Amino acid sequence: MLRRVRLPVFLFDPSYPALHLLPRAIVRRIFMGIAMGITAILIIHSPMGKRSGAHFNPSITVAYFRLRKISASDAIFYVLFQFLGGVLGVAIATLCFGSTLATPTVDYAVTVPGKYGVTAAFFAELFMSALLMAVVLWMN
Repeated sequence: MLRRVRLPVFLFDPSYPALHLLPRAIVRRIFMGIAMGITAILIIHSPMGKRSGAHFNPSITVAYFRLRKISASDAIFYVLFQFLGGVLGVAIATLCFGSTLATPTVDYAVTVPGKYGVTAAFFAELFMSALLMAVVLWMN
C-alpha cells in the first residue's frame, strides 16, 4: 500500500520533480495507469498471487465467491482485511509523508469522478472491474 501512495505523491505533489519533468497532467495519469497495471500483473503472477488467487481487490473476492471458488467465510475474511489493509496503508503513508499526502493535488491518492460525473465513473469502474476479473481468471 505504501508504494501505491508514494507514486501519486511523486507525480502530483508540486514539491516533487515529476511536475516539472512531466508538466501535462494527462501524461502523469497515463504513467500512473501503466504503473498500476504492471503492479496488478506482477501480483497475479507472483507466488503469493498464485497461492491466494490474487485477491487484491474486493470485486475479485466477490467474483471468486460467486464462482464458488472460495467459501463465504474466506470471502468475508478477504474483504474485511482488504479494507483494513487499505485503511492501515493510508495511516502508515500519512505517518511517512505527513502533510504532503493531504495536498489538494495528491488528496490521499483518492479516485474521484471526473468531469463526466458519477454515472460515467460507475460504468468505467464496472468495465475495469470486469476486465480485471477476466484477466485474473485467464491468468490463473
